[in-house]
Amino acid sequence: MRPATRGMIAVRILAWVVAAGSLAWVGVLGAGCGESPDPAASGKTARGGASATTSTPDLRIVALSPALAITIRDLGLAERIVGRHGYDLALDPAIPVCGDQAGIDYEALIRARPTHIVMQWGSRDLPPKLGELATAHGWTILNYDLLTLNDVRASAVELHDVLAGPESERLGQGATVRTTRSTASPPAILDRLESAFRRRGAGFAGAGRVLMLLSASPVAAVGPGSFHQQALETIGGIPALARGGPYQELDIEDVIRLAPDAIVLLRPRGLDAPSATGPLSIERRDQLLGTLAGRPIPAVENGRIAVIDDPLCLLPGSSLVVFADDMARILSQWSLPAGP
Repeated sequence: MRPATRGMIAVRILAWVVAAGSLAWVGVLGAGCGESPDPAASGKTARGGASATTSTPDLRIVALSPALAITIRDLGLAERIVGRHGYDLALDPAIPVCGDQAGIDYEALIRARPTHIVMQWGSRDLPPKLGELATAHGWTILNYDLLTLNDVRASAVELHDVLAGPESERLGQGATVRTTRSTASPPAILDRLESAFRRRGAGFAGAGRVLMLLSASPVAAVGPGSFHQQALETIGGIPALARGGPYQELDIEDVIRLAPDAIVLLRPRGLDAPSATGPLSIERRDQLLGTLAGRPIPAVENGRIAVIDDPLCLLPGSSLVVFADDMARILSQWSLPAGP
């Protein structure tokens, strides 16, 4: 069992994610920013978002994180987004790209004329040029480190407080800001981020110990400290991987020793593909498990193999409520008493 950095796992998994028709994994690793299409098409409405909250016309957001773009959309502020990340999955593709993993497109950023730039840069120093431009143009930078479930929930609250609050709180002066509690009515997604991550009924002990995999070949698992495992635990699931870091590479022998009672593959589908979330058929099970198929593992022997394929399931944004609901539905099926 080898602990792995996000980068180590990403190198092996990114090719699979791209082949599956989704670049969601890139958003888990963080957000940088690339080339811009026609900047004339800006401020479009996102797919699947909440209805817009009341906000003044001068609020202009550039979302340089696919995960945070989802949260902003779900807060009802999609119409205020004037720039996006190149690997964004949730917003209108007509919104100009202001960068991607290769770096920030500063010309596109200037053309977007943002009041706020929302980033998932973490604890790293911000690019000096970005700081200089923010000071010169009066941009407010909101920077987040989304490593844990609490980080995700706190970022949603702060984004609501800053972006949907009174005008005096929203309009920044080129500095990274902290929250000021908003007097605006909180949107439904904030309630969902609280209610979704609570113990569901009596919990899911009947499903046994659950191993979540990002990939079966090679075996890449999420473990302690990851927002996925924290979500599993909060709803009443029992993780099979209790030691090590949040992202780990496992050998087949490691999985056999862990002896998970259930395995859930996190495998985001393409945006236009039909959902297959749920327990897998025998044929599909063997196909997705790869070298784990047929091994002496309780989950394999008992047929407790499932997939969660929501296109956004790997991103640390408000879409995690869908992940929690999907996981709860799967575990509830495995927790039912066996028939006669």
